[in-house]
Amino acid sequence: MELDNLKKGWQKRTTEQSKTNIKNMEQLEIMLKQKTSGLLNNVKKNYGSLISQVLVAIMFTLVLSGFAPWLMGQEGPVYRWPTTLDRALSMLVIAGLTWTFILFYWTKYAAMEPAFIGADIKQALRKNIERLRNSLIHEGLYVTALFFGWVTIARFHSQVAGYGEFWDILHKDILLAIGSLAILLIVYMVVRYRQYRKYIHELRSYLEEYDKA
Repeated sequence: MELDNLKKGWQKRTTEQSKTNIKNMEQLEIMLKQKTSGLLNNVKKNYGSLISQVLVAIMFTLVLSGFAPWLMGQEGPVYRWPTTLDRALSMLVIAGLTWTFILFYWTKYAAMEPAFIGADIKQALRKNIERLRNSLIHEGLYVTALFFGWVTIARFHSQVAGYGEFWDILHKDILLAIGSLAILLIVYMVVRYRQYRKYIHELRSYLEEYDKA
């Protein structure tokens, strides 16, 4: 009789412990899902911020370019509209490259789903980690293509405008412009890499926390 009571007590404690463990795991999953959704929402907001910042910067550049001759002391109106082929091509190049940037990040913005999807939290976390890795690779490829695209378009522009032949780039001002753009894009990618690394590291910490539970 005493042995039966001990068995019943042990079974009761085991059942209560199991229920507690299940409840704790459920609470952990809810917490990790909320954290993951918050992180993905920050990634999406970051894409939106990049689009907004570039729009503001390009609008400022296009407006300022009209005042540039006057600011440099050249004679003529205070603001020069892009009435010449040279100025029109310059603005078209800027607008075209800006459009590719906006389209690229808008695609990422629209595809980023902040809500946690799927019942398997481990699989979802791994999937989001892989998605962010791929996104970083895509940005690297895009920035590389943007650099070579800008150089190519700029050289065609120079040839059409009569400034020089396409391959005639061994000049101080041209090399300085190419080098400055390269440095700017490298700095940009370093910043983006650190942001992605931070996001991925945080998702990995969620995965480790779940595995240890």
